[in-house]
Amino acid sequence: MAGEDPSLAMPVIFGKSSCAEFFTEAYSPVIYHDKSPEFYEEVKMKIPANLTDNHHLLFTFYHISCQPKQNTPLETPVGYT
Repeated sequence: MAGEDPSLAMPVIFGKSSCAEFFTEAYSPVIYHDKSPEFYEEVKMKIPANLTDNHHLLFTFYHISCQPKQNTPLETPVGYT
């Protein structure tokens, strides 16, 4: 990102091998109900050569409800780094 506003996110994440364009976000699956999840997805980024204090990477971890309840979101943020 190049600031705090999500609309300012820079498309620097390489797409899968079948995609030619860059993206602003990537997702990685984990095993359902795993107490020690391991991430196997590789995320490749084209980071600018000249970085400033406004550039940063934001990782957000979500809990995804497999059995959503009425009037509750499917995705719930559980952590940021």
